Amino acid sequence: MAGLEYDRRSDTAGTEQAWLFPMVFYERDRHLALTPLFVRAHNKEEQVSHTVAAGLYLHRTPEFSRDNFLYLYDREYDATAQRSEYGLLFDSLRVEQTETAVAADVGYGLVLGVETRSGEDFDVNVLWARHAVSEETWHNSFAPLWWYDSEPEREFWALLPVLGMQSAGEKRGFMLLGGGALYYNSYNTERGDETHRVLLGAAYDEIRRPEKHFASRGSMWRLLWDEQTQTASDYERFSILKFVYTRTRKADRVRHSIMGLPVFEGSSSGA
Repeated sequence: MAGLEYDRRSDTAGTEQAWLFPMVFYERDRHLALTPLFVRAHNKEEQVSHTVAAGLYLHRTPEFSRDNFLYLYDREYDATAQRSEYGLLFDSLRVEQTETAVAADVGYGLVLGVETRSGEDFDVNVLWARHAVSEETWHNSFAPLWWYDSEPEREFWALLPVLGMQSAGEKRGFMLLGGGALYYNSYNTERGDETHRVLLGAAYDEIRRPEKHFASRGSMWRLLWDEQTQTASDYERFSILKFVYTRTRKADRVRHSIMGLPVFEGSSSGA
């Protein structure tokens, strides 16, 4: 035999409870409670209540409240944080509001997302495109085609069609195109190091290492021409096809050589 049972009671702590269950009677004095149609608990002293009624959930405290119906509709309010949040269809549509910001998204932020904050700060994304601006930062991207970030001490961009990337800061940074095969540049201002390469060094290659008092540049991996400077030892060397022609300077002496044979040697002031 099936029926409904309603019960209401309160305990010594001041909590009142009430519920309504569909009942199935097995024997004369035994029964089984199935899904509750109504459950409510309320504490008057603490001003806390919980209510469940056929899929609807209500929760109340002096600082927080929530209404939820099978996650098709969900509302939260936090009085302490001054925050309100609304959600529909399992939070696939969501709006959140505070004293300083408003945020909304569709499809968990994958389809559309909007956030505005105090001042002129905002963040907007539509599918894979995103644009965000704050007081000190600037961002624009369309993943995975491009990405750009700007901060007070750093700038970064990436461009997939040309396999390009740059990260530039006050102390160090790098830039590459074609994954570094077309162009590569890096620097470190703390040490003064700098590297330039075009076509993996085939067209042009330059290295500066001030800490080691060394600098070098050339083409075709320094086979076509090569120039080296070592300031600590006051040494310079320039060559074409490695040994076809070389010019070497050491202190105030200069030597010119062809095919490895010296053809002239004298003072650097006269060479």
